[in-house]
Amino acid sequence: AGFAKLVNEGDDFEDKYIKLDANIDLNGQPWTPIGKENKSFKGHFNGNGKVIINMNVNASAGDDCAGFFGVASGATISNLILRNGKVSGEIKYWAALLVAYGADITVESCKVDGTVKSDVKYVYSGGLIGAIIGKNKISNCEVNVDCCGRYSGGIIGKGEFNNDGNITIEGCTVRGVVSSGDGTVGGIAGLLIYGVPVISDCVSYADIKCNATMSDSSVGGLVAEIIHSGSQGTVKNCAVYGNIFCKPYATSTYITNYTKVGGMFGLVDGVTISGLKFEGKINVDENCSQTDKSKIGAFIGEVQNSITVSGECTYRKAGNEEFPAVASNPKGVGINNIKGI
Repeated sequence: AGFAKLVNEGDDFEDKYIKLDANIDLNGQPWTPIGKENKSFKGHFNGNGKVIINMNVNASAGDDCAGFFGVASGATISNLILRNGKVSGEIKYWAALLVAYGADITVESCKVDGTVKSDVKYVYSGGLIGAIIGKNKISNCEVNVDCCGRYSGGIIGKGEFNNDGNITIEGCTVRGVVSSGDGTVGGIAGLLIYGVPVISDCVSYADIKCNATMSDSSVGGLVAEIIHSGSQGTVKNCAVYGNIFCKPYATSTYITNYTKVGGMFGLVDGVTISGLKFEGKINVDENCSQTDKSKIGAFIGEVQNSITVSGECTYRKAGNEEFPAVASNPKGVGINNIKGI
């Protein structure tokens, strides 16, 4: 609590190193996130393999962020274990177990488990990080979470990057349940937009749940939406073993507003993929019409403009027979390397 107080009063710990020397039981007492808007944590935090248990962040009305760290920028966070964490309340924007909002950060070899649930509908929620911007790297992290938000992901809820921004997510594993009441939910990430994303060697065992009561939602076993401009992003050597449970939304007027659902991606654009596999099953609410299901693909819901499949990608045919590999893609886009087995 003293550390959080220092950061939140203006000591950003830039270029300073903090090392955790003992396990800590927070006993479910109210935890104040470390860092907030305009007073972020900028140092190097080494958890040293120690365990912090029973963190409880219960946000008050209007709180921008909730997590162990509230806002971190230019920071490195490593080797920290959070067990039985709980993030809840009336969070305004960002929520996660480790970092609610990050900019230009590195997170490596961290393990977290717990719940992330906001009483506010339109929050960016992640098991590890709520939202992120700039140049970032997340590697060798493990997440076991029950997480729900408007943009929701096992590792990241939302990543938004300017032209020179990027994100690397490598060697990460997600378990648990990742959900959204209004849709844009993925096992690794909810939404990754612009910049140059690179995702490799990640596995999701998490079940994905979405009741898409709004139009223009996306659901993906790996990433719900990955939309990119400029140089190609890359997603390679990843696997999804969890199942998808969804009630897609469709309007009779605008087909572009239909919910996009895919075993790996809901909506994808400008990405090179290889070595991906979906081993789960897509389960659709029995009351959904064929129109509601029109943008459900066993592997991809919709390719917006382009995709390059540079190496074989597969999905499990059993249980997914009613869906094409890709539900919607522009003419001339090659998807022959995506195969049902």
